[in-house]
Amino acid sequence: MNRRIACLTLVLSMTLALPAFAQVLPPGEPIPGEGIKLHRSGLDTYEELRKDAMQAVNEGLARLDAVVKTKSRDKKLNEDLWEAYCDEMFGTWTIKNDRTEIKLTAEKKDLKEQQAYRSMNQKFLDDIRDSGVQIMYWRGKLYEDRVALESAIEDGPEKFKMYDRDLKAAVRILDDVAKMLGQDSPALKDIETLLGSLVQVADRVWTVGISMRVTVERIEQSYGKEAPALDKKAEAALKRWESAKESFPGVMGLWLDFPVLWSKAMRKEWDEFVKVRKSFDEMYQPLVKGTWLDVYAPFKGKDYDDLTTVTDRARGDLRALRLKVQSRDADMEKLRKAYEEEDRISDGERKVVQEHAGKYGPYAEREMRLASVAREHEFGYRDKSLAITRGKYGSEEERRQAQLKLDDELKKLREKEKATVDAWLKEKAAEDGKIAKLLEARKARRAKLGLTGDFD
Repeated sequence: MNRRIACLTLVLSMTLALPAFAQVLPPGEPIPGEGIKLHRSGLDTYEELRKDAMQAVNEGLARLDAVVKTKSRDKKLNEDLWEAYCDEMFGTWTIKNDRTEIKLTAEKKDLKEQQAYRSMNQKFLDDIRDSGVQIMYWRGKLYEDRVALESAIEDGPEKFKMYDRDLKAAVRILDDVAKMLGQDSPALKDIETLLGSLVQVADRVWTVGISMRVTVERIEQSYGKEAPALDKKAEAALKRWESAKESFPGVMGLWLDFPVLWSKAMRKEWDEFVKVRKSFDEMYQPLVKGTWLDVYAPFKGKDYDDLTTVTDRARGDLRALRLKVQSRDADMEKLRKAYEEEDRISDGERKVVQEHAGKYGPYAEREMRLASVAREHEFGYRDKSLAITRGKYGSEEERRQAQLKLDDELKKLREKEKATVDAWLKEKAAEDGKIAKLLEARKARRAKLGLTGDFD
């Protein structure tokens, strides 16, 4: 409101000239480069004042048409520009109609026709402004959602390639375990080698399961399990535009063409979003529904947090087989105890290494970076900036200061996120060093028992 008052005050203070009536600019024509200009032709007459008001709408609608067609989704070039153009158009329209009514009153002429004309067109213009701001805001949010979906689609193939690689490796090792369990007396060395391979893929299976669960949770929180319906407020605004010719029968036909064509353009953007969402769902729905694992027989039907129950069971079977083979040794009891103690120590070390992989591995780093991006999205810069634009302030300077404060908050958030990532990488390097020392000591200890440094 303050902005509109300021605009009206500015226009009132200007020496407005009277125009020769301009032809209506059809939708799609280039917009005037320097705003609304009127041309003096002589003394104010009733007809010239009305032509001036109409010219302001002609040029204003053409400029709004360019906002609809802009490729930019910057808030300043969409919601903000829409309101600014409407303010300028309304300013000239209001002043010219006010002057017309003052002139008619001074000449003691009937105001009914002028007031009916003004009221009819004012309702149309009010809807252009109010529906337009709503739709521009919706389009900005739609764009943000679409970019997020496209980013997830772009990231998907690499993510699923990693899942597929690790799960196929696990399936191959599990098949080898099944074959070894069917042998009468396999070599102890072969059992040890297979146990080491099994543990390696088990760790990868564990990280795959965690990544899958986190991915599904993020999809449900950020995008929803299913594609959303068109926003109700935007839908209502689009329907008002689509029915403009029926709703405002007395308004100039070429004016009414604008909202009808704008609604088609917005519907097209929604259709494009729906296509992107469909591609997203085709890629991720099998993961959300749990059917993505169906092609990996040992893991079919498992919860993502329970994938390692498969490899744990196979590991237990191999350990039992190893003990059976070891019973052929003369000093079996002593060896058994040594192996049992080693198994106890090894289990603890395995847990440490597994937790390290889950906290600092490639999947963890990917999710950490995605979470950082998500926090910036959740900060809601666009929504807060829109609230500042529409909010009530004592002056434009107060509004500007509020926007600068918001920009500074966004800058600080980004700096904080960078510091968080850098701290995580530094912490990871230190923890990697600890794990390297643990594995080196483990290898030396197990060598005394004739075992490899691999986990079993």
